[in-house]
Amino acid sequence: MFEFANDKFALQQLVGANGWIRDDAFNEGDKMDPQKFKTIVTGEPIDVRRMGVLALTGVRFEVPVMLNGNNLPFARDTSDAIYNRSIVIPLNVIRSEEEAASVRREMGAKDGETIGACIWKEEASGILLWALQGLVDLRDRGHFVIPEWIKGQIGAFKDTNNPVAEWARTHIIFDPDIMVHRSDLACCYHGWQFDAEGSEAKPLGARKFIPALRAAIPGCGDFDSHGRRYITGIKLTQEGLNAWHMQKTNDCGLRGSSKGYSGTKEEVNRRNKKEQ
Repeated sequence: MFEFANDKFALQQLVGANGWIRDDAFNEGDKMDPQKFKTIVTGEPIDVRRMGVLALTGVRFEVPVMLNGNNLPFARDTSDAIYNRSIVIPLNVIRSEEEAASVRREMGAKDGETIGACIWKEEASGILLWALQGLVDLRDRGHFVIPEWIKGQIGAFKDTNNPVAEWARTHIIFDPDIMVHRSDLACCYHGWQFDAEGSEAKPLGARKFIPALRAAIPGCGDFDSHGRRYITGIKLTQEGLNAWHMQKTNDCGLRGSSKGYSGTKEEVNRRNKKEQ
């Protein structure tokens, strides 16, 4: 396997590697480039720029990829391509330094020797046979069998990459005294989409946007006044109002996007009549 420590030269260093392992691959809030990830893990051709020498064209990285870390990345991807190509394995058991030292002593580890090194020293032949049997089973079966609990983790990974949740983190705050018209929320979101993804972004329709919004900010309510529908208990931040205004006044925004219900920014965050 192969490990690189400098992302700037990641693609260069993958040339000729047998695999890609990345420790502490993502910090909290880091974003993954969906296209690069899919290109590498599926072995599609990609051009590799190299410092001081000619670029390589049409390189295929047909290597296994393992990325580990304390956080899952954000990946703005409207398809399921990333999640269909990922196996998420949570490692939730935490051992104290004292416990780890005790196990190393029991296994007869030398100073500085890891538990993994001890296991490999004693069980290398068994691990190899186990891996070979797995390969035989895979070839006979023709596909991987993903346990249900791992499927659940993959689904959770997908849920954390809800772009509506990403938008809501900076554009919405809770306020029990305020409500916002659904169209104004969509207007703000579409303005954020346009700013983040450009004019080629596909605006999220109300049928998908409102459920995604409720998943991102559970606990918000509803208020219907003569057919005018509001989400209660939340309000747009200043950043949210700016996104709303940009979308409202942009004549070249996303095709089919919302222009909101309110006429001015001052009207967007309204008194919550449901609570009065």
